[in-house]
Amino acid sequence: MDIEELLRKDEAVRPTPYLDCCSKGWRECCCEVKGNLTVGVGRNLDAVPFTDTEISMMLSLDISRAIEAARSLCSIYDKLSRPRQVVLISMAFNMGKTKLAKFVRMWSAIHLEDFETAADEILDSRAGKKIVKRYERLAEMMRKG
Repeated sequence: MDIEELLRKDEAVRPTPYLDCCSKGWRECCCEVKGNLTVGVGRNLDAVPFTDTEISMMLSLDISRAIEAARSLCSIYDKLSRPRQVVLISMAFNMGKTKLAKFVRMWSAIHLEDFETAADEILDSRAGKKIVKRYERLAEMMRKG
């Protein structure tokens, strides 16, 4: 048995954060004394921070997922200008596919190539009212293309 196999067996593989005191998800833990926030194969997030290389790798994977989400929600994604694609990628990255799919009027406007209305829908969203500067920038990119 090699070291990776041994550690995967002994530590287990956990794709979401958990506390090592009880192995429950960090939100579900009720232990009086909290353990270490851990993820993956026993990675203590307090003791072993991510390196710049690891952060870049995770970001690259997350961007790929956001591109997939935007492309799956927009049948004309590949016909859009790069700045408009970037808007959809940024929104998918920020809120995830499920929430982005709820932008029904924005999607309708994009498919009609009515980018003014699409931009207005971005601003009129909960995210647009909560993260104002970011969504103002995205709306402007959608308008100008």
